[in-house]
Amino acid sequence: MAAKRKTWLNLDEARALLSDLESDFSSTSDEFSDSGQEINSTVSSEADDTLPDDNNNNDSVHDASSTSTSSSESDADGTAGPNAGAARPVWKWSRNIQKPNELIFTGTPGIKVHLYNVTDPLEYFELYFDEGLIDMIVDETNRFAQQYIQGATLKPKSRARKWTPTNSNEIRVFLALLILQGIVHKPVAEWYWSTKDTLSTPYFASVMSVNRFKLLMQFLHFVDNTTFDADNDPSPKLFKLQPVLDYIAEKFVSVYTPEREISIDESLMLWKGRLGWKQYIPIKRDRFGIKSFELCESSSGYIWKFIVYTGKEANLKRDGKLLSTSVVLDLAEDLLDKGYKIYMDNFYSSPELAQILVDRNTDAVGTLRLNRKGNGTSCFTFHLYFSGDLL
Repeated sequence: MAAKRKTWLNLDEARALLSDLESDFSSTSDEFSDSGQEINSTVSSEADDTLPDDNNNNDSVHDASSTSTSSSESDADGTAGPNAGAARPVWKWSRNIQKPNELIFTGTPGIKVHLYNVTDPLEYFELYFDEGLIDMIVDETNRFAQQYIQGATLKPKSRARKWTPTNSNEIRVFLALLILQGIVHKPVAEWYWSTKDTLSTPYFASVMSVNRFKLLMQFLHFVDNTTFDADNDPSPKLFKLQPVLDYIAEKFVSVYTPEREISIDESLMLWKGRLGWKQYIPIKRDRFGIKSFELCESSSGYIWKFIVYTGKEANLKRDGKLLSTSVVLDLAEDLLDKGYKIYMDNFYSSPELAQILVDRNTDAVGTLRLNRKGNGTSCFTFHLYFSGDLL
């Protein structure tokens, strides 16, 4: 029987190993040190064209609407924006390490509105879907129904002939039924109104008829179609949803302020229907869906701000920066200069972003992709042989 591999080291063995590693490190220090200068002060003006772009994303993101395989982040970290042709600094790595100063946190976290009953879920829901949003949905739904009926040639038995204007109370009931359908799953919408004993869910029929529900589904609308301007709209792919997205996003920010530790990452909402900017991420649970970048409070997961990703034309302030850097700065803009601490994975973290955040009195914590464009040509890459961990 083969001898069991030793996984623990005693004190003398650990000291000997560290001594060997110190020797190896010193003999190769020229590979990743530039005259002992610090990482945050050593910048080369020449572009590192030999390093891969963000196309080599670990998430292996593909545009599901295209037959070619490409990363959704490939919309070109380093190739888009007004300063795309400018040389990007290349950071050099140094053995010298300075412990960063602890930043003073000046944020004011917590809920910013008054709650009458903190145990009532409906009160939390109405913080975001308030009277203003409901009235907007009512107005645009009635407008679209009128435009459709006036502009279409309806058949004698068309369901649209039975349309009557909706109101805020009916829209609230309609939204409640949609939420309930997400809890009680059935493959066909009509089954929620079935009278068969094996399928019956009588609550649906008690609050709204199936025909009225279908009419509301047909005419549900959030924006006036006649105002669409494809040439000047900053996010044309989200035109029909943008008013609701903007309204809810503003509520997320105004209702609550996150604690000091925040996290930025991407999320994929399941969607397998027809959509030009649907994403395919094999390692995600849902794989197909709508991708968004989100800033969340680390302790609770509260989504404070989000960006729906629609492709390289997404409405981001690039200014010659990497896509990942632009995402972080856009999401965290209102929290900068307050001592927040942002956690991120290796798609977002880079020396360029770290320097920007430090200059804005913000901590950055994250893993680093060694072969990332702009991260330097030589990183600290020796192994601890007893564990295989990469440093």
